[in-house]
Amino acid sequence: MQILIVGISTEITAAIKGAFKGIAASTGKTCEVIQVEDEKQALQEIFKKDFAFVFAIAPKEQIFRFIPIEKRRECVCIALDKEGRSLDVFTAFIKNADGVVNVKDLNKLEEYMTEIAKRHEELYRGFFKVKAEVEVV
Repeated sequence: MQILIVGISTEITAAIKGAFKGIAASTGKTCEVIQVEDEKQALQEIFKKDFAFVFAIAPKEQIFRFIPIEKRRECVCIALDKEGRSLDVFTAFIKNADGVVNVKDLNKLEEYMTEIAKRHEELYRGFFKVKAEVEVV
């Protein structure tokens, strides 16, 4: 599982990596974390690889708008916010993210990521079902 982190401080990145260690331990999946500083670097990585999660913090969350839709459906985009409420769907919508986590709630990040990923899966379940049915192999 690959994770992209865009424009996020070392301290917050450490919290993200810690949350993924817990997920990796429970699922048996390995996690590769790629950290970039700006949107240009992020898009270059997104075009080269498939990411399970993309994290960004204001104002870098604008990157979510530029992810090609075929890649966007495949990854969970999480905006980190210093003011908004964690898991607030309206803030997530405004930021073009699947979910929002307030940086004050990083101690609950693993729990929040699981919830956001579940919502993402539910949102696209019908799309992927139809895609699998009509895809010609």
